[in-house]
Amino acid sequence: MAPVTQVSFILILILLSLPPVSPGTLKRRVLGKAAKLESQGNDCSQIWTDNPKSPSGVYVIRPEGTPDAFRAYCDMGEDGGWTVFQRRTGGNGKPLAFDRVWWEYDYGFGDVEGEHWLGLSKLYFLTHQPGTRAQLKLDLHNFENESRHALYDSFQISDKSSFYTLKLGRYSGNAGDSFGGENWRGAASQVGSAFSTLDRDHDSCNPCISGDIAFNECSQQKGGAGWWFSDCGVANLHGDWHPEGDHKIWSSDIHWGTWSPTESLKATEMKVKTVVIAATEA
Repeated sequence: MAPVTQVSFILILILLSLPPVSPGTLKRRVLGKAAKLESQGNDCSQIWTDNPKSPSGVYVIRPEGTPDAFRAYCDMGEDGGWTVFQRRTGGNGKPLAFDRVWWEYDYGFGDVEGEHWLGLSKLYFLTHQPGTRAQLKLDLHNFENESRHALYDSFQISDKSSFYTLKLGRYSGNAGDSFGGENWRGAASQVGSAFSTLDRDHDSCNPCISGDIAFNECSQQKGGAGWWFSDCGVANLHGDWHPEGDHKIWSSDIHWGTWSPTESLKATEMKVKTVVIAATEA
């Protein structure tokens, strides 16, 4: 048999041995390569403004300046559309870990339909859209089925080069101003703090003292949480999640100290809404 014929024969045998590919499988493979998310609006606030009857759920958004569109959960209500960027619920007994390194907090992790952190890089663009002012709302829930909230009338984080520093306006609500260290003697405000993670320490400890323990990194001391730590501050919603019965005193890691200083919270949600800046603000 000629060499060319032998090669052709071998190729035929190889092709015959491969599993069949259905048209549906082939179509999915082609779509998987070509698929690109199509934006439904700049953010959840714009989607709600365009249609106040829009239901809560997952949408594709692309804030101005963002290189790519991405999925986010929109909490739609009478007060507008809120883009959720953090949610913790305990994951039905399998809580999502928040002890993560810098690039994970920068990019985001988890499932936007459940527990997740949307990502600092996305949050930066959400809070820097031209002609708008961002607001921050935190919904907090404890194991006694009580709920509180904190609202800040302006909210921004700086860019990556300055480590996503936290900027907040006036507080209102019934959970207390933990970010500002309200009525908490000796605690420094977390407003103006850069974001810290396990591998990127930007807090103000030099050192910090807790009881008879001295330490230099809040993230290490707080279970590997990524957060806007000062010295370390009163608020930390990214500590380890604990189930009921194992959520008090030393087993409490998810705190909004002005409401729940010694008991870990059951669920938290952080979200941002943008409002059009009036001519007098511009």
